[in-house]
Amino acid sequence: MKINTDIDIFPAQQETASGYKQHFGGFIDAILAIILFFVLSYVIPAFILVHLQKPMLPEILILLVFAFYRLTSLLIFNSTIGMRLTQIKLLNGELKPLSAGEKVCAAFFVLINGVDYYDRKG
Repeated sequence: MKINTDIDIFPAQQETASGYKQHFGGFIDAILAIILFFVLSYVIPAFILVHLQKPMLPEILILLVFAFYRLTSLLIFNSTIGMRLTQIKLLNGELKPLSAGEKVCAAFFVLINGVDYYDRKG
């Protein structure tokens, strides 16, 4: 028989990351996405780029690259490079790591109910 203690009932206290850390991490990720966009535009054959640029503006492609970067980073590594550099992590409302569905939503939407940035400890 196990006795419930306060540690079992309440999750460990986490400090919410400051707005500065959140914005700086997002800025780092945005710069990386723009660099990735330009690298891909040189690597992808020209005939594919011609067909891609007709229906969409380059700005929309940059947003898609940014979303793809966030999605793959969150699904594979549980954080982005900007989040690692600023020592923050995403946790859900129960202060647990995000599920796959929450990660997909977090990759495409900035504000998700119950998901927030917290300082990374250890």
